[in-house]
Amino acid sequence: MPDLPARLEKLQTAAWRAAEAIPTPDEPRAHPDFSVMMEASIATSDVLALLQGRPAPEWREHLEGIDPAHHMAWGAITVAGQRRPKSFDHEADALRQVFAEGPAPWALTEYRDPPKRHLGAQEVVLSATRAIVFAEMLDELAARLRPGMHTGLIHYSAYDLSYFINWFRRELGVHVGL
Repeated sequence: MPDLPARLEKLQTAAWRAAEAIPTPDEPRAHPDFSVMMEASIATSDVLALLQGRPAPEWREHLEGIDPAHHMAWGAITVAGQRRPKSFDHEADALRQVFAEGPAPWALTEYRDPPKRHLGAQEVVLSATRAIVFAEMLDELAARLRPGMHTGLIHYSAYDLSYFINWFRRELGVHVGL
């Protein structure tokens, strides 16, 4: 590939910018910030050290002794008071037990509409305009979050988001422009 050095330089620049956006491991300890996982802060400081030419581990396992052929990448069990990597066999046994205790899978024989909320006159179909407003609000939220920040899942469908915004508008008298 003739453009490999240029692509490597772009990758280094992107990695540097992304790594600088994450707090160092000392910052969340000093000012608890639960939106950033400590593992991400540690990995980020390792990346910055490597980019600056300082020594740092190129890879860290979650637990000592993980063998990718036999263990899960994440998860541990406690045996005789010691944490050990969780094996694939152990996880498979746990899943078998969960499936055996839970209800059997099933499928509807005919389609049924999902239950509707009782919104009365507030119940509306999501218009294209409203969808654009929601998309813009989510874009604004994304722009305000630092890259790489762990935010978890946003548990809103468009319908739920519409319901929440309408409630917010009614309760606080705030005009959202929908």
